[in-house]
Amino acid sequence: MDVDKLLEIAQSDPNKIAQLAKTFRATLISKDKYAPKSARNDFIVIKSFFTYHGIDKDVFENSIRRGEMRAKTVYVIAGTYSQENVARMAEACKTARDKAIVCVVAHGQRGGIVSVLRVRNIKEVWSPNKEDVRTKGPYIIRIDPNASDIHDENQNKTHTEYKFPVGEDTARFIRREMDERVAAGESVDYDSYVFRSYCARKGKLLIKISKHERGPNISRVEIHHIVTTAADIVNAQVTMKTRRGATVKWIRPHGFRRYFKERMRAGWSLNAISPGINSDLLLDYWLGHDPPYGGAYDHFTDDLVRREYGKAEAYVSVSHIGDVQDVERKIVLGQLERDLKGTVHFPDLEAQKNKIMSSDRDSCEEKLELLEELKQKLEARKRERLLLEARVEYLAENLDSELINSEIRLKAKDVLEDPAVSLESKLKTLRTLKSEHEEFENQRRLEVQLIRESKMREIAKQAEKLERTLGSDEAERLINEEFSRALVLTPKVSINGRFIPTEDVLDVRRSVIERLLQRFPDGDDGNRR
Repeated sequence: MDVDKLLEIAQSDPNKIAQLAKTFRATLISKDKYAPKSARNDFIVIKSFFTYHGIDKDVFENSIRRGEMRAKTVYVIAGTYSQENVARMAEACKTARDKAIVCVVAHGQRGGIVSVLRVRNIKEVWSPNKEDVRTKGPYIIRIDPNASDIHDENQNKTHTEYKFPVGEDTARFIRREMDERVAAGESVDYDSYVFRSYCARKGKLLIKISKHERGPNISRVEIHHIVTTAADIVNAQVTMKTRRGATVKWIRPHGFRRYFKERMRAGWSLNAISPGINSDLLLDYWLGHDPPYGGAYDHFTDDLVRREYGKAEAYVSVSHIGDVQDVERKIVLGQLERDLKGTVHFPDLEAQKNKIMSSDRDSCEEKLELLEELKQKLEARKRERLLLEARVEYLAENLDSELINSEIRLKAKDVLEDPAVSLESKLKTLRTLKSEHEEFENQRRLEVQLIRESKMREIAKQAEKLERTLGSDEAERLINEEFSRALVLTPKVSINGRFIPTEDVLDVRRSVIERLLQRFPDGDDGNRR
């Protein structure tokens, strides 16, 4: 059936096209073994196509269960996902099953995968046949490509066969849960679900299932409720509003996928991952992502998985958190000490740092607080020092000029080149030299002004003398003509594109008037040329 035919059906009978879309989604789940959420994404594409062509979207939304069309939201806020919070959440759970679920979810597994784990997947942790169980961790949990729930819906969205490791604390909770189920009389075999539910839905009713009966798998909704409730109990939960106005809880199962990767990387930063191992590929493999090139070039053996996980196990454990925190504090302490190397330029801060580091009475936390305060002081001192250096450089540039008195310039150079002189002393000395230079310049300008005024008075007297001989108009005309001619003949230098006479113009004007007085002595008003 082509697209035009589908559009024709949609316009004539929208409910029929919605039913076809619903059937297509069901086929993806039942025959192609798509995970329900993956099939939902394809359904949304179909809905968007027909909505674009004018079909009412409500027709499609009514054809699928409410809640499955919800848009995804961002799920990580800095600081909410922490090893300490996971440990407190596991402790807050009342049953071994819930504690184990929190631990497995904290290993980055999707809620759907956790809900359909079967005993055959965890044989290294617990098995009806005790010979399959390993006596020492890390333990490997293996995921089938078709991990189906009680309704035969595949929860492995990538259809990838993979494995992921868990540590001793997770294994301990799983074993306790399975032993309790066996003790209650449940018949457990390799096809039993690891995390079972104690109720089943019959129509709109929930029917309780006895502990000794074989139970269905726990649902993703129940897992979500267990994790978010545990976060609420320990006051670690953060409730936020999405852009669409919905209220969401940020600590939830899917958010731990990023948490797991960050914690493993933190552990590997101390205990380096083996050479030749791509840590990103390994972590993606543990999280159930499709390997690149179909996994043709990367093969992660059981021994490799156990070895690399063991290097960072303490960073995702709920029982070694105190040891990890001590290590992390020491790392931060070392980093702070390296950051404070700049204190060598400030003797008082250097003495404070040495006193803090050498103290045996202060705990690691107290040292961290003291060093953080010291780091802030150091940053403030560095800013002050940069400001001082800028001021010293500015004054040094002003005093390093041919226009500056040679004696002052020499003193400034000596101060700047002396390593024993502090920045504060240099700045103080340069300011003093600048004041001396300004005083010298003021004196020089005053002297120049006095000399110019003396020359101008002398020129005025000579001009008056010439005016008595020739008359004011004629004398002014002759003075200006001769002065212009003399300026043209005066040697010049180029400064910033301008030609400046090498001789003072007042001296040139005075010479012109003196020559005219020689040509026209007193009482001579004859041939004036």
